Amino acid sequence: MTKDYNLPRLDLRQLTYFLLSSELGSISAGAAALGLAPATVSEGIARLEDRLGAQLASRGANGLTMTAAGMTLVQHAPGLLKAADALADAVGARCHPGGPLSLVLPPSLNVLLSVPLSETVKSEYPEVRLRVPEGMSGDVLDWIFRESVDMGFAYEMAGLGGFSSRYVYTEELWFISAPDFLPDALSRTPEGFEIGLAQLPQLPLVTSSKRHKTRQLLEQYARSAGVALNIASELESHSQILEMVLRASAYTIVPKAAILPQLTRGDLVAIRFRERLQRRCYLLRKTGRVVTAASLAVEETAISILKEMNKRHALDLAF
Repeated sequence: MTKDYNLPRLDLRQLTYFLLSSELGSISAGAAALGLAPATVSEGIARLEDRLGAQLASRGANGLTMTAAGMTLVQHAPGLLKAADALADAVGARCHPGGPLSLVLPPSLNVLLSVPLSETVKSEYPEVRLRVPEGMSGDVLDWIFRESVDMGFAYEMAGLGGFSSRYVYTEELWFISAPDFLPDALSRTPEGFEIGLAQLPQLPLVTSSKRHKTRQLLEQYARSAGVALNIASELESHSQILEMVLRASAYTIVPKAAILPQLTRGDLVAIRFRERLQRRCYLLRKTGRVVTAASLAVEETAISILKEMNKRHALDLAF
C-alpha cells in the first residue's frame, strides 16, 4: 500500500527569509544580507504566514516586531534548518566515493587486475578502502549472496535469481601447454598452432571441480563435440593448476589473460581451439544491495583498466 504524503507547510527558503529578517530587525536588512530585493523577502514571509495561518511579525517604521507565533518559530526553526543541512550533507556524502569496498575476482582476472586496480583506487579515491579477495566462480556467488563482499566478477552468470548482473566482456578459452609438452597432433595455421575438441580425450587435463562455472562450460563444449574430457586432476587453486602445467604433468584450458606473465616469459604456450571456445564475464551484485558511490567508482575503474590492458596485451576481450 502506498503511504500518503502531504505537502509540507514550511518552506525552508521562506523560513530562512523570516529568521534572518527577525535577527537583523527588518525585512530590508534581511534582504540585503541575502542579496535579494526587499519585495522578494517580504512576499516570501507573507506566503509563510499564509501557509501557517498565523501572523509572525508586525511591520512598522522601526522594523519587525515578533508576535507570539513568530517567537515560537524563531525558537524552534534553527534546529529544523540545521537538520535539513545535515540531511543534505549526508546525501552528498553518499555521492562521494569513500569507505570500505570489497570486490572479489576470479583467478584469471586477479592476475591481470588486482594490482593496477588497487593502485588506481588508492590514487584517485583515497577515501575508499578497497579489499580484493580471489575466489573461484562458486566462491564468488556464495560470498556475494552472503554479503561477505560487495560485488564480484564471474563467468556465465547472467539471469541468476537473487543477483543483478552487468555484462562486461567475452573472452576466448585456450589450450595451455608447457613448451616441451606440446601435443603431437596440432594443426599449423598462419596465426599459429590449433587444436580440436576431438583431441581432448587423449590429453590429460587439470581443471577446477564441477561446482565452478568454467569447468561446467568446458563439459558443455565437450558434450557438444561428442567427446569426454580426460580429467587427470581437479585443483581448487589457480596457481596450483598452472604449476602442474609448468611441470608438464598435464594441460589446462583458460583464457590468455590468466597466464599473461607466463606467456610473456615463454614459460607456457597458448594454443587456439578450432571451435573458438568462449565465455562471458559479468559483474554481479546481490539483488537489493545498496550500490554506493564507492562501488560505482570501483566498477567503472576496473572496467576501464581491463580495456586498457586488453589493448596493451592484445588479449582479444570483446567488450
